[in-house]
This record gives sequence, C-alpha cells and structure tokens, in this order.
Amino acid sequence: GQGTVSTQTNYSFEDVTVVSGATYAYRLLAEDTNGELNELSLTTVNYSPPNSDVVTEYRLVGNYPNPFNPSTRLLIELAETSTISLDVFDVSGRFVQTLASGSYDAGSHRVEFQAAGLPSGVYLARLSGVFGTRVMKMMLLK
Repeated sequence: GQGTVSTQTNYSFEDVTVVSGATYAYRLLAEDTNGELNELSLTTVNYSPPNSDVVTEYRLVGNYPNPFNPSTRLLIELAETSTISLDVFDVSGRFVQTLASGSYDAGSHRVEFQAAGLPSGVYLARLSGVFGTRVMKMMLLK
C-alpha cells in the first residue's frame, strides 16, 4: 500500500484465472506498522462469461498484463465461427510464434503467450482471417 498518507488511495485487481460458473471470495487486507493484518472488506463474486451473442465484430482486444514477464493472455473476439491465425512477430517483423490457428467458434477467446526464452522488447500480435487483419503491440520486460 501507500503507507500512512492523508489522501485517498484506490486499488484495483483483475483476476485472470477465473473459471466460468465458479464463486470466488476476495479479501482486502491492510498490514499495520507492527505487522498485524486487518481485514478491511470481503466480497463474493460469481463469474459468468459474457454471452457470445453480444460479440458483433472481430477484435484483437488486448493482452493482460502488459508489460509482461514471462507470459501474457490475449483476448480475441469473433463475430462468427471463423478460421483464424494469431501470430506473434518481433518489432523487426520476424515471425516468433503462432499462438492460435484453425477454426474458432463465435465469441470471446483467451490465448496465452509464453515468452520465457525471448529477449525484452516490443512484440506484435497479428490476428488474421476472412475479416482482415488486426494488430496490437505487447511489451516484454525482464
């Protein structure tokens, strides 16, 4: 945390490991200067994935976390069942890896990029299909 401050501090957390239909409990704890933990709040969440009917376009939404080390998850959205290719290139345009290839159902899909053996730098993810091409930048920091 911010320590002892007189101004309000806001925190956020995104759990990217959730499973559809599961219930999760999250606690916000504060540790005082003596090392004692105090529970500030408790919340329970039941995760349901978005309905695939709401996906109306083809998008390479982004990746989380970004910057990342050594892995990140990319989110793609497909308006219809499509044959796609999701490839990664370095900033010089050299092919690095194919993350997804083949036919995917309409809706949202998460794909993981493992970059443990790659050097730090900017990488480009390219989603291709009958809809055209979508490209986004990712930053690997080691």
